[in-house]
Amino acid sequence: MPGKRSKAIPYRGHSATVTRSSVRGVECWRVLSRLYSGRRRSKYYPLDQLREANDYARAQERAIQLDGTSWSEAEKVAMRYWREWVNSERAAGRNVPALLQVLQAAVRTIEKRRQAATVEQGISNYLAEAEARMKPTRLALVRSTLAKFAANLPAADMSLAEVGEDAIRNALAFMVSNNAAQSTRAHYLHIISAMFARAVERGLCKQNPAKLLLRTMGGTDTKGTQPTFLQVAEVQSLLHAAAQHSDKAEALHFVIGLLTGIRSAERCRLQYQDIRLDEPRPYINLPATKAKTKRARQVFIHGSHVQIIRSFIPRRHLPGSLIMAGHANEKAQKERAIVVQNALAKAAGVTLPRNVLRHTAASYLCAYLESMSAAALNLGHSEQMLITHYRALVPHAEAVRFFSLPVPETLATYKPASKRKAASR
Repeated sequence: MPGKRSKAIPYRGHSATVTRSSVRGVECWRVLSRLYSGRRRSKYYPLDQLREANDYARAQERAIQLDGTSWSEAEKVAMRYWREWVNSERAAGRNVPALLQVLQAAVRTIEKRRQAATVEQGISNYLAEAEARMKPTRLALVRSTLAKFAANLPAADMSLAEVGEDAIRNALAFMVSNNAAQSTRAHYLHIISAMFARAVERGLCKQNPAKLLLRTMGGTDTKGTQPTFLQVAEVQSLLHAAAQHSDKAEALHFVIGLLTGIRSAERCRLQYQDIRLDEPRPYINLPATKAKTKRARQVFIHGSHVQIIRSFIPRRHLPGSLIMAGHANEKAQKERAIVVQNALAKAAGVTLPRNVLRHTAASYLCAYLESMSAAALNLGHSEQMLITHYRALVPHAEAVRFFSLPVPETLATYKPASKRKAASR
């Protein structure tokens, strides 16, 4: 065999191993190590460099052991019990200098790693994990946003621990100079905050300065602002536009979201048999398999909304078929629902911000029922969230008008076509 044979034993550890391998017919040593993200990395050394291969493997082994997020659940539990035991021994007055020295050395190593981690490392680690869970378009936006953020920092090798609120504010100054919208600035901050949040979880830094900035900057945190809802006249215009839509099944999908606040994904999973309007208390049944929270709930329908929803149901339909059965899958249904929603908003002359259908139904329902617990059961939210966001938006008189809307006149003469593929599948 070519090359110098070494008498040293190849390294074999938990996260790194050294084995003999062959690359294009050439014998070598292969170092296989596991990264923080769970992926594996290979590095090859000539046969006369076994010592270097073993040293590299030991370095990879130590690095993975210092990363607390890469520990198994058993190792995390063992570490917690170990610390509790050391503290109990100290409280009892017993001297455990050896264990304390090891623990202090581990803490110093983690602190040193925190100070050495740069912004570029935090961004690269975050993007490496985002590749597996983000869509390509979203990933491209996140990548460009973080690249602009890193380019506007005072130094390219700036550590994560040195980045504060002022550094982030100065790095985003170009958006203010370009008169970027407030929502755009908030979007940038949320992306940066997600990167820092992951770095905090990995132990690369102690705090998330972007999250602190979102809390302190007035009007920037979109999660803290009051939700936008539609006026009763705007809801009525949307109902008339939906009544003139050519496909009544698609219009029904939109109207259910407008009047009940059911999420778009949940509406795509609804079947006609889930709409139970002939019960003493009419409601829409949402089993656990169709609800976002994986908890079954009944969305009760109040006032004239029963007659409005009934008028949108096609007369030729199968009870077991989906409302949007004319599309291949749930993704196609969601895309088509967005197209229909934009078309109806344009026809009615109404602007529809993000999640405005759900916010509208929640605002009027809280004012109409005057019971946050009953509204929370309908919407699948916590009662405290409804109290925080929707309690004082709509007066009771406006809520009574919302639940007393008449059936659109266009539906009085509506006759479905003899063949409707979307309703008969």
